[in-house]
Amino acid sequence: MDIPTHFLRSFLVLCEHKSFTKAAKELGKSQSALSIQVAQVETHLQLKLVDRTERPLRLTEAGTAFLAFAKEMNNRMEELHRFLRELASGSAGAVKVGASTSIGTYLFPQIASVMLSKAPQLKLEVIIQGRALICEAVRRAEVDFGLILTERKPEGLIGQTLKAETLCFVSSPKNSLARTRHISLNQLCSVPFVAGPRSSEFAMMVERSLEAHGLYNYPIRLRISNYEGIKEAIRANIGIGILPKFTVEREVKEKILTKLDINYSPFVVSLMLIERPVSSLTPTIRAAKHQIEMYLNNM
Repeated sequence: MDIPTHFLRSFLVLCEHKSFTKAAKELGKSQSALSIQVAQVETHLQLKLVDRTERPLRLTEAGTAFLAFAKEMNNRMEELHRFLRELASGSAGAVKVGASTSIGTYLFPQIASVMLSKAPQLKLEVIIQGRALICEAVRRAEVDFGLILTERKPEGLIGQTLKAETLCFVSSPKNSLARTRHISLNQLCSVPFVAGPRSSEFAMMVERSLEAHGLYNYPIRLRISNYEGIKEAIRANIGIGILPKFTVEREVKEKILTKLDINYSPFVVSLMLIERPVSSLTPTIRAAKHQIEMYLNNM
């Protein structure tokens, strides 16, 4: 017995409600019919997917794994349906983009403005999350493609570097380093820093970059969990920080922050477009990728 496609939706609804009664009502079938359908698949797999003795019902280990599979397959079917609908209608469709926090916050609003000016009927959705979550969303077909800052291509995905992005040392204009020329990295060993949380992908990337340049035991005076908070802490002269150039350009231009004159080879990372090895790219998605690439090339 093959697992029917319609069962995947039934299983997703069941997992959402954690109740056969509520799920059956939404699906427009009887509770017994839904229960039999689940039991037949469990028999075929020779595995229990749900623990019926729990209220609300609980997924078994196999059920949890099957749920992830069901979500991915459902997303891929929706991807195919969107592709076919767009081909049939010949009109602009929808694009779902995943963007890591810095890109989604500081770059994507301008990119979206350009995309929507060229295609006013475009249905554009952007999900902003940490880099690891965006990579997972791409793998599971929850988004059409992702945009991340990274040192290397994520495993199992296709990666295209759209732009090399410099990481900048910045400080408050009140900081003594703001008036210092040709600062060496060794001079920063005793300078307090403002950084992201230890668990932050960006903070770990910065730490690796500093260590690669021989800077290890620098003091971190404050850790804070978002870019705006980091910038405000730097502005308050709590310490210096390292941020992507595009996140601080306005503040540097308005002299709210100062880009430090560090005598070093710049830290450079990739602004990368990531996608699944196999996906159904509609003409709208292809056009969106091209517009993003053109925008970043002209920055």
